Amino acid sequence: MNWKINYSEKAFNDLKAIYEYIAFELCVPNTASEQVNRMKSDIHYKTFIFEKRQFENVLKLEGRMAKEISQFILGNQDFFQSFESVILYYDNGQHELNRILNTVLAMELSQYDVRKVLPKDYKLFQAADLICTLQLLSLKCDCHELSRSEQLIFHNERELKKQFLKPIRKKKFL
Repeated sequence: MNWKINYSEKAFNDLKAIYEYIAFELCVPNTASEQVNRMKSDIHYKTFIFEKRQFENVLKLEGRMAKEISQFILGNQDFFQSFESVILYYDNGQHELNRILNTVLAMELSQYDVRKVLPKDYKLFQAADLICTLQLLSLKCDCHELSRSEQLIFHNERELKKQFLKPIRKKKFL
């Protein structure tokens, strides 16, 4: 399955402005091209899955979440530190998760920023939401628990795996 990325006019103009600033203001056109190409490159993702019922209480769940996110960042520190700043786009949907992410990022990264977003305004945020939905569908599929409406949409487990899960797994952050 091939994926095509369409840039909104605003995103395209932002990329153009970044390129022009680096190429003409800072006078390093090669770096400008490399940076823009890096921003346009494929996305990769990492999902964390936790089942509330596996934890005695919310504090133990939050501790486990913080630990796993922290270990992921530390295990990929070179990647994250290759950026001048890491930006977390978050919709403030789950206050506990927001608090955990802010704490872990403050501890593990030298430069980070948090920006509140409305999902309708950011295509990448929508892509992240799709990836999380597919991950949940994968879990349901493994247990043969797809709902009737999910079976109607994806036809069957085999088609879901072949058409959606297999291609997106290739984007998983290793």
